[in-house]
Amino acid sequence: MSTITKIQWTDHTFNPWVGCTKVSDLCRFCYAEVNTFTRKERARGRELWGPTAARHRTSQKLWDDVYKWDEAARVEGRRHKVFCASLADVAEDRPDLVPWRADLCDLIVDTPNLWWQLLTKRPQNLARLFKREALARSWVGYSGADPEGIRALLEAVPETGLRFLSLEPLLEPVDVRPFLRTVVMETQMAEYVAPGIDWVIVGGESGRHARPCDLEWIREVVGHCRTAGAPVFVKQLGARPYDHSDMCRGCPGCGTRECGAAYDLQLDHEKGGDPEEWPEWLRVREFPRCA
Repeated sequence: MSTITKIQWTDHTFNPWVGCTKVSDLCRFCYAEVNTFTRKERARGRELWGPTAARHRTSQKLWDDVYKWDEAARVEGRRHKVFCASLADVAEDRPDLVPWRADLCDLIVDTPNLWWQLLTKRPQNLARLFKREALARSWVGYSGADPEGIRALLEAVPETGLRFLSLEPLLEPVDVRPFLRTVVMETQMAEYVAPGIDWVIVGGESGRHARPCDLEWIREVVGHCRTAGAPVFVKQLGARPYDHSDMCRGCPGCGTRECGAAYDLQLDHEKGGDPEEWPEWLRVREFPRCA
């Protein structure tokens, strides 16, 4: 729960606690709800998922490891990225999380050689629950595409922080253009307190219950970001990608998009996470300039 990670857009993952409550259809097949630690606790009679379930604070050793990462980053001369938290939501509003979140904020402030990547499905809670100094030193992301949620993220994060979107799983077309930093600055949209989204992560859903992801949806996100000069990171195509750009395989004589035909991509990587298997135009893994 506190380790060097296989997640391609970060260096480490740190979970200050474990457990959450689902808030949207994006959470339907949440991997964290069935991860190894959660299943073991469930088998012991301790549920960590749902509004009435407990939350588990991770060990002090795991918290102390973060200071080792900070020192290693200082020696290396490169700020390491820390994703917090893959097995919880840092902005879940519960009384038992108040002191733990305060400790997390102190940890963020005390590790200046790290980029903290805070990701939440509850951006409306950020300004109220987090110390402003912690948000100002972090990359703060919204896992979703609801315009109200994006606005809440933009308003919560101070100018010195970085704001990003995680469009994973991508289950439908999403137009990010109105919220990208350069677009907002050019149009001088006065209703935004913050200047806009600085970075976008996009990918399909993984797991045995994965829902389909059309490569056209990913292509549009990549194209919008490229046009606006915003960095975009294609993490994976998911376990059930399909392609409308090469239409009507097995449908000879048609050759049109209107028929709605598409073909599922057969990829060796179970999550569709190997860029070597992707169309070349999808092999985009960019980071903000400060990374």
